[in-house]
Amino acid sequence: MGLLLVNSRGNLMHNSDTNLRRAIGAMVAVSALFVLDYVVSIRYGGPRAGSAVHIAIAALSMITAGILSTLVFALRTRRRLRALSDKLRMIAAGDYTARADISTIDEFGELGRAFNSMVGSLSRARDLLIEKANTDSVTGLANHRYFQERLAVEFSRAARYGSPLSLLMVDIDHFKLFNDMNGHPAGDHALREIATVIAEQVRDVDVAARYGGEEFAILLPETCAAQAEILGERIREAASNRVFEQANPQCARLTVSVGVGEYPSHCSDRASLLRAADGALYTAKMKGRNVVATFDGESGEDPKPDPHKLYVLLHATDLTTIEAIAAAIDAKHGYPSRHSAAIAQLAAEVGERMGLSQEERTSLYVAALLRDVGQIAIPDSVLEKSDALSAEEMGLVEEHPTLGHAIVQKSPYMAAMLPAILHHHERFDGTGYPEGLAGDQIPLAARIIAVVDAYQSMAVDRPYRGKLDACTAQAEIRRLSGTQFDPAVVTAFLAALSDEVKKAA
Repeated sequence: MGLLLVNSRGNLMHNSDTNLRRAIGAMVAVSALFVLDYVVSIRYGGPRAGSAVHIAIAALSMITAGILSTLVFALRTRRRLRALSDKLRMIAAGDYTARADISTIDEFGELGRAFNSMVGSLSRARDLLIEKANTDSVTGLANHRYFQERLAVEFSRAARYGSPLSLLMVDIDHFKLFNDMNGHPAGDHALREIATVIAEQVRDVDVAARYGGEEFAILLPETCAAQAEILGERIREAASNRVFEQANPQCARLTVSVGVGEYPSHCSDRASLLRAADGALYTAKMKGRNVVATFDGESGEDPKPDPHKLYVLLHATDLTTIEAIAAAIDAKHGYPSRHSAAIAQLAAEVGERMGLSQEERTSLYVAALLRDVGQIAIPDSVLEKSDALSAEEMGLVEEHPTLGHAIVQKSPYMAAMLPAILHHHERFDGTGYPEGLAGDQIPLAARIIAVVDAYQSMAVDRPYRGKLDACTAQAEIRRLSGTQFDPAVVTAFLAALSDEVKKAA
C-alpha cells in the first residue's frame, strides 16, 4: 500500500520515498487511534471491553505494526540500494575510488564487501591495461604514443613556468648489422639491454621511451642542455661498456649516438624541440658515431630543417616534395639539374619492362630519388677527392646505404623503398656492399637502380674521372653484365634506352 499511491491530481507515484513516509505516517496514526480506543475501553469498562470488536482492534494493531516494520525495512533497503546504485554510476564514469558501506554485519554489509572486492579487482585490471597500453612490449620502456602524450604535458608545463626542458634522442649504432650477424632474438635482447642502461641512468621524473626501431627518446623536465649532455655521456659510456652475451664474439658490443635539444634555448615549440634533438643526433652520426652532440643553433632560434631537409623528407607524402629534396642533394654533390629525377624515371621504365606493378614502380621511383641520401654523412672532401680513396675513406663511402636506410626508415610512409635504398650498391657476383648479397638475393628494385645509377653517373663529370659518351657508357654496362649487374636487368635497361632514342628521333 505505500508502494503505489495516487495523488490529488490522479498521477501515479511509483516507489517514492515521499509515498513511503506518508504511508508509514498514516498507519502510525491509525494504529495509535486503535490502541487509544482499546485502552480507554479497558480502563473505563466501556460496553465493548473484551468484546470481539476489541479483539479485532488488537489484531488490526498487530497487523498494522507488522506492516509498519515492513515499510521501514523497505525504506532502509531502498536507501541502501540507491546508495549502491550511485556507486555503480561512479564506476561507470571511471571513478574506481567508489566504495560501498560495510559498517553493518547483515546481508548489506556482506554485499558491500563483495562489491568493494570487485571494484578493487576492476581497478587493478584497469591499471594493468593502462600500463600495457603505455609500455613498449620489447624493452619495457614507455612507447611512442605515451611519449608524445608526456611531451605535450611537460612542454606545456615548461612553457607555463619558464623552466628548461631537454630531450635526448639515442640511436644504436650499426644495429642492422648487429641484427643480421646475430639474429633478431639477439637483437631484441640488445634492445632490452640498452633500455636497461637508460633506465639505470634516468631519474623517476624523466620519461624514457622507445621512439621507434633502435631509437630511444628521453624527456628531461627542468633540465638544461649542459645537464642533459652529461646524462647523455653517461648513457653512451655505459652502453659502450656493455657486453651482449647472446651476440657473436666478433660483434658483442654496441655503441650509441646521442643528440641533445633543449627548450627554450634551441626551440619555441614541441615540433622544433624534436627537430633540434634529431638534428643533433645526425650530427653525432656524422662525427663518427658513439658521440654525444648538442644542437648548435643560436640561442632562442628555432632549428630549421637541415640543408638536406631531412625533417621535411620524413614527413613528405607527395612526389613533388621528395623530388625537390633529391634535387637539393644533387646540387650539393655537384650533379646536374634533375640528375636523380632522370635516374628515377628511367628506373621506373625498366621496372615496367620487367613486369613490376604500378605500385612497385612508384616505390622504385622514390627509392631511386633517395638512393644516396645517406651521403650526407660523407665529408665533401671525400666526395670531391680526385685521387684514390684511403681504406678509411672507402669505409665511409660504403656506409652511406646503411645510413640512408636508417634515415628513411624513420618515415612512416616509405617502408616499401627501404630494401632498394639499402642494397643498390650490391653486386650481382656478391662482391658489393653493405651485405655482400648476390644474384636474386638482391631485391629486384635495387638491381635496377644499380644499373641505371651507374649509367647516368658515367654520363656526368666527376672529380676522379671525366664523363663518358652514351655509346661508351652502354658498352661498359654490357661488359659488367653478370658480374656487377644482373644480365636480365641490363637487357631491359638497354631496351628502354633504345625506346628513348626512338622517341627522341
